[in-house]
Amino acid sequence: MNVGDREIRRLNLGERLRFGRGLTVYRRKSEVFDWNFQSRVDGKVIKLTIGQYPDIPIDEALTTAIEWKKHCKAGIHPRQLQKQILAERRQKLKEEETSKLTLRQIWIKYEQRNQLKDKPNSERTIKDREHTLEKHYANLLDKPLAEISSEMLLDKFNTIAGQGGSKSVATKSFRYLNPIFNFAIRSLQIIDKNPLEPNKDLIKISTPKNLNRLTIKETQKLFEIISNLNTAAFKPDNENTLLANKITPSIKLQCDIICLLLLTGLRQQEIIKIEIDQVVLTAHQIRYMEADGPYFRIIRSKQGQPMGIPITPPMASIFERRINAARQIGSKYVFPSPRPNGEDRPIAKERGAYPILKCLLGNLSESMNNSLNANVLRTTFASAAFELGITTDIVNAITGHFNSIHTLQKVATGAYVKTTAEGNRKWFNMINEKLLDQEIPFDAFYEEPAVHDEH
Repeated sequence: MNVGDREIRRLNLGERLRFGRGLTVYRRKSEVFDWNFQSRVDGKVIKLTIGQYPDIPIDEALTTAIEWKKHCKAGIHPRQLQKQILAERRQKLKEEETSKLTLRQIWIKYEQRNQLKDKPNSERTIKDREHTLEKHYANLLDKPLAEISSEMLLDKFNTIAGQGGSKSVATKSFRYLNPIFNFAIRSLQIIDKNPLEPNKDLIKISTPKNLNRLTIKETQKLFEIISNLNTAAFKPDNENTLLANKITPSIKLQCDIICLLLLTGLRQQEIIKIEIDQVVLTAHQIRYMEADGPYFRIIRSKQGQPMGIPITPPMASIFERRINAARQIGSKYVFPSPRPNGEDRPIAKERGAYPILKCLLGNLSESMNNSLNANVLRTTFASAAFELGITTDIVNAITGHFNSIHTLQKVATGAYVKTTAEGNRKWFNMINEKLLDQEIPFDAFYEEPAVHDEH
């Protein structure tokens, strides 16, 4: 029977017209016609609505019914088929949208996700990553991630590292990019393969660099040089006369930071950001805190948690000198920035002093590439500790590297800070005695503290 639009329009309310293939049209009410489909799937009767006439014309309804009938015979429910088709369409749209996401957009999502982790990156790391990527990858940041190839990245590496550039900066940029690409693979599922994979060997840092250190004689000489720099009587030898004009108050301040890095094994920013009210130094403060000796508090840069560090006699002289100088200019920081812009903030870094100290020290026998930096100082501290028979667990603890950080977070209070300082005092005394070759134990100095009461 050839059924057309005229026959459908003539249907009375409640009447149904059959088209074959299980398709019927039913007049539900005035001007409302429903397309219905009926069939069997695995012996069970199913009844479905395709849509309404005339929104869905006869030819389209018949085509749908024929397709559904074929799938019913194959034991596939039409609704399952529709869900599959819809899911495929959504997936295709998602792939089209995500394929347009740029490296910058993925980077932003990575930073947002990274801040939700138990151990998010420090503010310093985030800023350095931003500076590095914005400076060296500006022409790739707004490019769709899917279009960034291994060859493009290798060309960038060679550009950064070559012709007066820095291989270490190029390597660092790859280390910053690597987790962003992995995030795009695992969390966003935008790409299937990390474009850095063929260049993965360029991300690694050679382990021998971490073995750099100073000998005990070199640490003694370094401490002596820094102590002399802060006296009016300091005069460089004939070979280093040109250095005299470079030894500014800012350089002297940086040298004191370097000295504390050597004597504590702490990280740069943990020392630089110390505030005066975090230092318990005078006899009055020690009694008030019911402590056994002076100590200071840091915020561990990796975990963001407080920790107490005992102040040994050589550290005390540095803190006394720097706190007095900071108070004279009204700063709350032990190591304030010398910039006269009215803003009270800590100095940004201590690196300017390394070349000067290196000239005064001369050749370094156990430092790879004859270099002097924060990593060398940190390794020197750890090496001295190991030579004294102090276990790696204790070294990790006294320098702020705790394995059970989640447990310690629950008890990291003011009392805990003082307790850790007292508990670790003997270790710092032993290491500092070795570094400076002291015959008299530092513990002897605390029988009559050489600090003055505050008034």
